[in-house]
Amino acid sequence: MHLDGLRVDAVASMLYLDYGRDYGKWDPNRFGGIEYLEAVEFFRHLNSIIHQRIPGALMIAEESTNFPGVTTPPEEGGLGFDMKWNMGWMNDTLDYFTTEHDQRPEGHHHLTFGLVYMFQERYLSPISHDEVVHEKRSLLGKMPGDIPEKFANLRLFYSYLVCQPGKSLLFMGGEIGQLNEWNCKKELDWMVLDLDLHQKHQLLVKDLNKFYQEHPALWEKDFSQEGFQWVTFSDQLNSVIAYLRQGNETALLCVHNFQPKRHSAYYLKVPGLQFIQEVFSTDSTKYGGEGKEAGNETLVQDSQGVTISLAPLATQIYEVRIR
Repeated sequence: MHLDGLRVDAVASMLYLDYGRDYGKWDPNRFGGIEYLEAVEFFRHLNSIIHQRIPGALMIAEESTNFPGVTTPPEEGGLGFDMKWNMGWMNDTLDYFTTEHDQRPEGHHHLTFGLVYMFQERYLSPISHDEVVHEKRSLLGKMPGDIPEKFANLRLFYSYLVCQPGKSLLFMGGEIGQLNEWNCKKELDWMVLDLDLHQKHQLLVKDLNKFYQEHPALWEKDFSQEGFQWVTFSDQLNSVIAYLRQGNETALLCVHNFQPKRHSAYYLKVPGLQFIQEVFSTDSTKYGGEGKEAGNETLVQDSQGVTISLAPLATQIYEVRIR
């Protein structure tokens, strides 16, 4: 089956004796605590054996609490998983994106809160099957606005996911902008690729994957605070955030505009900026955007920052060099 590894479901329900149980319906461990000590030891043993016998296999915990050390090696007292399913990021991000554009300023914290705990574990930010079944709608169906705005939001969503720290995971159907929610009893709605906007969205996902592979700043320091630095996080009025992704030798400036409004002269303070060049824009016409092609803008730069033109509902990524 060419499996890369396993996602272990509902880890939290195995780690805690009181999980889902009423008071008096469970017994504490030998130290008087709520941790299921045998389950903790089982996971440490399981992950140790798998990594010993199958180097490179991924063990991912779907764990929804703040249990410490989920991705810490067993020899250091952790559970030994390679990554932890970032439930908080997924829920916050989907809550934000399903909100109408005029209400997004009130939910701006959904874009920033995840960075408070992002580097406490080795996180995987997922979009899973759970989010596109049981009348929750497909990802495209969740997005607000008319059809062009729905696709613009979906392009913004995927590019935002790729730019964030940690690893990223898409679910089948999202890469073609499937209209219907996922159905395990039938194949994907491949026929949508006969439509222009769906073809262009598929090209976006293809190019994003290639861009990710070719730009180490997005993954070399994925699990370290050194790989991320805020540029602006508090502009809830305009629903704009920007941050630096830092690699060992290169850096990228990622800018996201979450409103269907163009900002022709948006200033970003980046002290020590020596060089900046746009290298990716989700607003490109080849992806179905309004036509802000990457690299075609004139940047007004000084030693403290840069003035750029922000396309509506778009991600723009810049190569930068900072003194």
